[in-house]
Amino acid sequence: MRKITLILLLVSALAVVGCKKKSEATSESSSSTTVDASADLATTKALSAFQFLATKNSNFTADVTGTSSGTAITATIPFKADLTKLVATFTTDGASVKVGTVSQVSGTTENTFASPVVYTVTAEDSSTQDYTVTVSKTAGKTDKAMSSFKFLSASNSGIGGDYTGTISGATITIAGSDTNSKRYIARGQLANLKATFTTTGESVKVGSTAQTSGTTANDFSSGQTYRITAEDGSTQDYQVTLSSRVPIPDTEQTTSFTATFGEDHDYVQNAQSYTDNGNGTLTDNVTGLVWQKAPDATTRTWTDSKTYCENNTAALPGSGWRLPSYRELSGLLKMNTSSPLINTTVFSGVQNNNYWSSTTVATNSTNSWYLNLSSGLMADLSQGGLQYALCVRGTAEPSLNMVSNGDGTVTDLVTGLVWEARDESAAGLVTWEGAIAFCEGLDYAGQTDWRLPNTKELSTLVDLTKSTTVKFDQTLFPTMKNSFYWASTTSNSSSTWAYDFSMSSAGSYTTYTKTNVADYVKCVRAGD
Repeated sequence: MRKITLILLLVSALAVVGCKKKSEATSESSSSTTVDASADLATTKALSAFQFLATKNSNFTADVTGTSSGTAITATIPFKADLTKLVATFTTDGASVKVGTVSQVSGTTENTFASPVVYTVTAEDSSTQDYTVTVSKTAGKTDKAMSSFKFLSASNSGIGGDYTGTISGATITIAGSDTNSKRYIARGQLANLKATFTTTGESVKVGSTAQTSGTTANDFSSGQTYRITAEDGSTQDYQVTLSSRVPIPDTEQTTSFTATFGEDHDYVQNAQSYTDNGNGTLTDNVTGLVWQKAPDATTRTWTDSKTYCENNTAALPGSGWRLPSYRELSGLLKMNTSSPLINTTVFSGVQNNNYWSSTTVATNSTNSWYLNLSSGLMADLSQGGLQYALCVRGTAEPSLNMVSNGDGTVTDLVTGLVWEARDESAAGLVTWEGAIAFCEGLDYAGQTDWRLPNTKELSTLVDLTKSTTVKFDQTLFPTMKNSFYWASTTSNSSSTWAYDFSMSSAGSYTTYTKTNVADYVKCVRAGD
């Protein structure tokens, strides 16, 4: 029995030893397999071919390829490109690419490159490599020139042609039209003009308003400043100034007083037109001036009248209120209505009496001119006298500016009218109807559309600032008489009387009977 027990113990021991050796062999085999798997994982983690493709990024005109130096990548992109919205295209032999915690997909993922961006490439073996990408912009262009500037008739109806500006430094000046250097844009049209221009800059503004060539309208009554911004953000201002003509509003005399064609009634030149601004003011659409709609019924001295307007005692909207010049004031005359001779449909409270002008008498600085709205006549009075006041604002009328055309005619650059400057040495005196007939039949300087001027037109020949006896330009009109000349306008008070005008020191209107009195004749035509 004891022998059997020993045999069993021996078998058990051998079994334990066998199991232990098998376990050790298995453990060694397992350990050998783990080491071999780790050795097969890739350690590569390069980032290469880093680009910003034009097809993936706005404001790119071409692809931009980064420059690599070790783990640093630099790229220079267009000035206009947005650093906050860039999509990179790249290749890598790593397992993954991240910026921070965001996985990157080549040609898809958008990043902000306002500061350097770190791309982390992870290899298969989990090792990593950082690449720092720094993006800068090209220098912005500094070009900001105004290359051309013009007003085209195709964009601005009624201006009578194309007007190309002269650019000198930062000033753009526009005077006559491209086909007639003596034809200016009418002042009443300056408030709504569209400029056509070309520029080397990136954008153009007037004030805060972006400008589109040939489309954006602006008010050029007092000129305008165009600001051009270059690509780099620098700016250049251009000051635009226009020489404008000031059309003379028509007299509105629509009644005929003779069978002889050519009286005031037969011609309408710049028909009167007003816009009620709804704020106590009226805009004269012919001259561009803004008038007080309802003047008060208080008489004042000339000085007090000026103060009344300039201090805006009437509390009218806007600034720059003043007493009108004589010529501005006479432009309101409407010669086909009962007194007062003004458009009472739009004006209200106007007195049938005398109104001060700002124009002083050149030969007597203590007197100033006034206009009588009952008769339409002008005269002067001591500035201490009492008259009514009607205020105006807007660009003041320019000084007389007449030039010879070299053919015996003279162009008034302010009004646009053309006057004949024929030899009057042997000219005779004629009646009113004779004067009308003379101008209608005149064939002079290649033109046959001459006519007798109306009252407002005739007065523009006289320079009230002259202190000399002769009030007209004797250089331009060397044989003109220092006497009275007929106007085509019939007196509002009597159809048998017509207006005439003194070219002498008096420089004023009178009325004479049409048949019993003879005056001189000066003919006019509208400019081309």
